[in-house]
Amino acid sequence: MVSYEQSRIELQSGDLIAWFTDGVTEPESEFGEMFGEDRLVELLTKNAHRDEQQIVNLVVEAVRQWTGSEELQDDITLLLARRV
Repeated sequence: MVSYEQSRIELQSGDLIAWFTDGVTEPESEFGEMFGEDRLVELLTKNAHRDEQQIVNLVVEAVRQWTGSEELQDDITLLLARRV
């Protein structure tokens, strides 16, 4: 049996929340280094003021640049929601 922790946070107006698959964080550079969650969080934080479609486009482009390939290694799913 698997147990899961439960937690709760209160979102403030303008807060952005992101759900993503490993296709965003696990693509590797030519040196075998993964894109990673820290890089994704930094990208989201720096661009949180942009609209959601712009953020998605920036993330996909950043992953493509990281891998050095137009063809992605895995499918990418990124879901963003913002509290109004």
